[in-house]
Amino acid sequence: MSKRKNKKSKANSKIKKPSDSKFKRTRPFKLNQWSEDRMKMALEACHSGECSINHAAHIWQVPRATLQLRYKGIVKGFQHASGRKPVIPSEAEEELKRLLCDLASRGFPLSAKMVRDVAFQFAKEHGIAGFSAKKGTAGYDWMHGFMRRHPNLSMKKPEALSAARASGVNRPVIEAWFAHLSEFLVSLGIKDRPTNLWNVDETGVQDFFVPKRVVAESGKPCYHVTSAEKGETTTIVACFNALGTYTPLMAVFKGNDVNLSGWIMHQLIRLFA
Repeated sequence: MSKRKNKKSKANSKIKKPSDSKFKRTRPFKLNQWSEDRMKMALEACHSGECSINHAAHIWQVPRATLQLRYKGIVKGFQHASGRKPVIPSEAEEELKRLLCDLASRGFPLSAKMVRDVAFQFAKEHGIAGFSAKKGTAGYDWMHGFMRRHPNLSMKKPEALSAARASGVNRPVIEAWFAHLSEFLVSLGIKDRPTNLWNVDETGVQDFFVPKRVVAESGKPCYHVTSAEKGETTTIVACFNALGTYTPLMAVFKGNDVNLSGWIMHQLIRLFA
């Protein structure tokens, strides 16, 4: 018996097993491709006894196993319900989403770490198990699923806004400003003249550029020669009107001294020449 087992084991060892790369799925699984209306009609037909589960699945083009789970009551309803349920109920997640949107609109957005901490505190207060008590926060998988279940949320890099300017970002102040602007344009008689409506803005450009990642020899320091250690900011002013006509860009370079008397004398000479 032992010799036969050894022969079988040797024979099995000689058989070349296919590599795992041949069995890798090139396309993701397509789940929940059936219609909820068709599933509802198939369930009604099965409960009324008009046809069997196999026949109803074939007629309404729904998965037989999925229909059987709903017919036996293992899965409630006829909606898509693949995977495990979220740790936090859907009603609480909706309330959390509204809170995040409200805080972001008021200028106090929460980071991903803060959202995970809030989710853990909510689950702890309501006695919901599912998060690690040792870590004291919700996991990355929950955060990923929460963002996927609410596609209107996304990770962004917020822009800095001072408290003085933030206090003016409200509907009454903005509506009053546009109303005053409309009255001012009517008084000048240029409200219906887009060629006379101009907008100007400025931006800062630095002459200090360092690539983020470069290719260099390992084990030796790598430097990138720049014009200065910190660089200087140059102001660029752009101006255009409502028709899309642009003026030439104006660059304002840094200067130490300004000779105002010479500039005034030059303007006087041009004026009376």
